[in-house]
This record gives sequence, structure tokens and C-alpha cells, in this order.
Amino acid sequence: MAFRFTPHFIWRLYWSDGLAQAGRIPPYDTDRALIVSVAAVDDRILTTPTAALIAKLVNAVSENPVAIVDTDGVNQPVRAAVGAHQGGDFFGLVNQSAHNLQRDQVAAFIDCTGKVPTLAVSMSQPKPISPTDLQAVLPRVQHRWPTVIIDLPFTTSNELIFAGTELANHVVLLADKHTSDFNWLYHGDHALAHRARAGAVTPILVGATSKQALAAGAVALPEVDTRTTAREEITVKTSPEALSMYHRFLSRLYPERKTRLTQSI
Repeated sequence: MAFRFTPHFIWRLYWSDGLAQAGRIPPYDTDRALIVSVAAVDDRILTTPTAALIAKLVNAVSENPVAIVDTDGVNQPVRAAVGAHQGGDFFGLVNQSAHNLQRDQVAAFIDCTGKVPTLAVSMSQPKPISPTDLQAVLPRVQHRWPTVIIDLPFTTSNELIFAGTELANHVVLLADKHTSDFNWLYHGDHALAHRARAGAVTPILVGATSKQALAAGAVALPEVDTRTTAREEITVKTSPEALSMYHRFLSRLYPERKTRLTQSI
């Protein structure tokens, strides 16, 4: 099914909250399960607002249920960005035996009060997440929510950021809107080079315009506004320019639907 930028799409961006999405049951065939990790090229760029935007976009178009994972176990910035409350227990889910784990058992550890179901560390016991913890929790989450967005802010460890990108099917790499060269991404023997050449890495210039000349391979996404502070839910722009940017970005995540995407605009 192609996703369409129609009034219904806009409506879902605004009003399809986590409770409604939590009722969407995934098919037992999860061959199209998807993990998208969102990281930044340096620590001047906040990943959480764009990760929350991506989660909302994917949640509005995905055929499978979608969840977002907050890997900052201390500050937990994703909660506010997607409008989630204080529920969820990352380590509680990690400690659940994967054997015969039921979907309703998984759901008990996810906060479904926001626009996108959110897995975060329990607010009563905040602590850092290790690469091993993230690797253990992902298959448990995907048993109920096959499509997962992972926020990898600079406040986590370098080891966790590396592990998060390695575990993903697709890596979103955030850069400043003035970045003009991504040649380094496609060459050399660093961890992302092979995947970038295979089309599994998308550089995003945050805050660039659709008319701006972009570096080769990069796409633009609008800067995300919050209502008042960084601890408020993000607002999603729905101008024609913003929708055009979303279309280009989603075509990277779902390349098999690119032709139908173009036809549905």
C-alpha cells in the first residue's frame, strides 16, 4: 500500500495518538520489520526532535505498528517530544524472558500515552543503557511493534551510538543545514561506508529548505518547533514545502514504494 499525502495523512500526524496505534496489531509475518537509528555527525546537533518527527511520520504511513526507543536512560528526552507521560520500563522488558513472550506482555513495558508508543527507562530508576541492553530489548519490542525508531543522542555513550547504528536497517545521520560534502561517508573503511554505498544511510540537513542545493545523497527536513521549551511535544509542520521534504525522506526508508509515492502526490 502506497502512503499518500492527503488530508487523512495530515490528520494522523496530529491526532493518531499512541493509544490508537497501540490497538493496531502487527501481522505475524514481520519480514518487513524495520529499525531506523537516528544519530548526529557531532554533539552540536540534537537528535531527539528529528527522531520524534521521523517517528511521527513513519507512524502515520507504516503498515506495521511503530514504537520509538529512548536510549538516554537518564534524561529521557523522547517522552516530552512525542507527548508521552511517565510510563514504560526499558530494563523491565530487558529482564523478561524472550521465551514465549506474549505481545500483551511487551505492551506492559511501553508508554502508549503519546503520539508514538515509547520505550524508556523507568522514571523511578533512571540509569544509562548499555549496547548489550539495547541489543537484548529490540527483538522483544519488535515482537509487538515491528517498526522501531531509535534515538541516539550525544548524551549517550559512543559505544551505544555505534551499537545502535549497527543494529539498524537504516541509519539517519543528522548534519547542519550548511553541510556541503558527504563524500567521506561513502569512502574509506569506517563502519558506515559500506552501508552508505548500499543506500542504507540517509544524511539529513536539518533546517535546510527544499530550494537549497544539497550535498550529494543528502535530503532536507524542516527544523522542528516545540510549543514552548525542549520539554514540550514537538509540532509537525504541514506546509507544502514540508510535505515535499517528508516525501523525499520516506522514499529513502521505503525505496520499493518510490514510484507509487510519486504517483500519489
